[in-house]
Amino acid sequence: MKRDAMRPRGVIGGQPQGLPLLSGLLVGSVLLLAGQVAAEPTAWAAAKAITQDRPYAPAACVEVIQNGGFESGGGVGWQEYSLQGYELVNQYNPWTGVWGAFLGGVNEADDRLSQAVTLPAGASLTLTAWWSLATDEQPYERYDTLTLSLHRPDGSLLVTLATLDNTAEENTWERLTFDLTSYAGQNVTIRFAALTDLSDASDFYLDDVTLLACDSDVTPTPTATGAVATSTPTVTSTVATSTPSATRDPALRVIYLPLILK
Repeated sequence: MKRDAMRPRGVIGGQPQGLPLLSGLLVGSVLLLAGQVAAEPTAWAAAKAITQDRPYAPAACVEVIQNGGFESGGGVGWQEYSLQGYELVNQYNPWTGVWGAFLGGVNEADDRLSQAVTLPAGASLTLTAWWSLATDEQPYERYDTLTLSLHRPDGSLLVTLATLDNTAEENTWERLTFDLTSYAGQNVTIRFAALTDLSDASDFYLDDVTLLACDSDVTPTPTATGAVATSTPTVTSTVATSTPSATRDPALRVIYLPLILK
């Protein structure tokens, strides 16, 4: 997608086509729907909740990230850099809510989204983020990348947590999870950085970034798949289609709304 098109593939105003806007209250890991379109289709009648299985802060945990869901808009919590001058926090294609982040989307993109945080000493630390890909590149070779890394206060690289690229599955939302406990007590900058090559750009979408600092005896969030990454971080993920489907594996613990056919 080219950024001057002003919207991602298959999305109008940040919502998949044919779906009403959703608003609601996140209770634990369940998003309760608070509003639907007038004369709602029959397919929506029984769909009163979407299980997000997304992290929330138990009583003994604190959220370290500011504006991780981007719902406060740009300029809050995050530092944005775009070589070509684009606003990275926008309403193009959020996973939840109205706002998200969009990096890449043009040839020769160099986009960075960063936030400086203090990792509390003695805490158990879990970083999660949701991401999605749309690309014009061929899927068999890496051309465009999205890198998640931690940096020291002087800007030097502390650790690369993940490097994602155009060979990933398109048009899905995937949850990334990292255990940062071994970095407790440090001041770091969390950075998402997108680079694209000379042709066939890739779109990298981000949403719902959380960093929970918990007492060591508190589990920060339900986990849908696998173990949290070790001190050499590896990705554990939950995948969800960006176009809701009723046929996904229920073991993923993400319930999708039925398709509304034209």
